[in-house]
Amino acid sequence: MKISDLSSQSGVPLATIKFYQRERLLPPGLATGPNQASYGESHLRRLALIRVLRETGGLSLATIGRIAGALDAQDVPIEDLVGEVVDSLGEEGRVPAKQDAARHAAAADVDRFLASEGLIARAEGTARGVLVDSLVSIRKQIAPGAPALAFKPYLEAMRGLTAWEMQNMPALQRPGGETGPGGTSELLESIVYGTVLFERVILALRRLLHEAAFLEERGLFDEMTSEVNPPE
Repeated sequence: MKISDLSSQSGVPLATIKFYQRERLLPPGLATGPNQASYGESHLRRLALIRVLRETGGLSLATIGRIAGALDAQDVPIEDLVGEVVDSLGEEGRVPAKQDAARHAAAADVDRFLASEGLIARAEGTARGVLVDSLVSIRKQIAPGAPALAFKPYLEAMRGLTAWEMQNMPALQRPGGETGPGGTSELLESIVYGTVLFERVILALRRLLHEAAFLEERGLFDEMTSEVNPPE
């Protein structure tokens, strides 16, 4: 399809598409002549992904650029690509942590906890860094002696959820490492969508449950639910 058709089908203005190409968020089309190129389904998928990352995920163009770079990488081991995508998604808005004794102690505790649970986190990985940062803050603001073991209930809940996702996300369940027509790109796109969209769901449901527990403890839950669902 022509770039004008790409704009029409994706709903993305032509000027924005050209901007994405200049910023290397969108791969170039297949050259068909002077100043002419053909675009396909992969370009539509990429534009849809960028829209989700920008509008739903609220990610910066710089972060989207790192994700796009991983999606477009050639001859890079899949485990490195997955790590790059996960790190890019988790890095948004994160402030570099101060390297002091408290953080070093928290990092050692987190590493011991993860190892005891059969998880080995990359030292530079964003997910590990978030756990360490969180433990430092918990010890500073809530419980000075809190161990990383306090994360175990959350880990167990996520194990079950992750197992369900692996069984139900089409791009993650193909045998033999096959990832369908989109290849590695399809697998990475599935990870991006799953992280950006469903992490918001996890957070929203957790907040709703906390609110419901607070109201129920004070005898207000039944009263409020009856207001929302009045008896017929």
